[in-house]
Amino acid sequence: MVDTVRRLMAEAPAASVAWAQRAMAGRADSAATLRDADVPALILHGEEDNLIPVAAARQLAELLPRAEIVTFPGTGHLPPLEVPAEVTAAMGDWLERIGF
Repeated sequence: MVDTVRRLMAEAPAASVAWAQRAMAGRADSAATLRDADVPALILHGEEDNLIPVAAARQLAELLPRAEIVTFPGTGHLPPLEVPAEVTAAMGDWLERIGF
């Protein structure tokens, strides 16, 4: 996984990486907006994510009135890359439950 992420980062234009970092650092608190979001939401989270702890993912789920959270054991910050089949299954199940 480390090699894959390194390759992806090396292939990304430096200006794009810098823009993404600035955008993440400067984004406003959206808690009030999330509390008012009356939409189904699925939060996918790696249990071993060192960037966003499980507690933070749970706090996000609590903000969204109709959120579900799926935590992937043994997975870090990038579940779609680390466990793509499990992510796809979780998304498919969720879409069925919400009637999409």
